[in-house]
Amino acid sequence: MATAADMEVCGECGWYLSNLPDNHECKPREGRLATKLMKAVPSVKSTKLGYGDGNVTFAFDKNHAITFRIRRGRFNVESVFWLDDLTPERAQKLVEALAKLA
Repeated sequence: MATAADMEVCGECGWYLSNLPDNHECKPREGRLATKLMKAVPSVKSTKLGYGDGNVTFAFDKNHAITFRIRRGRFNVESVFWLDDLTPERAQKLVEALAKLA
């Protein structure tokens, strides 16, 4: 089975190239924004997923991750992967952190 390390990366946008014809969308601007965010948070493992589709995922550990989709220079939360139950106090902290961003 091929892994991401075995795949060729587009020189324009930095996302993996697909071996399938016409499956790669080259989006250099979104690629640069994803790379900039990834470099700004080097302590969190990050990956550009897909074939130029604008997704970048930050994996905090095997049970926690967030994926952003980059469109028109903006980051949208595509998904949050969270396998733990939260205590009431941690749930409050999460809501407060998100409220600061809203």
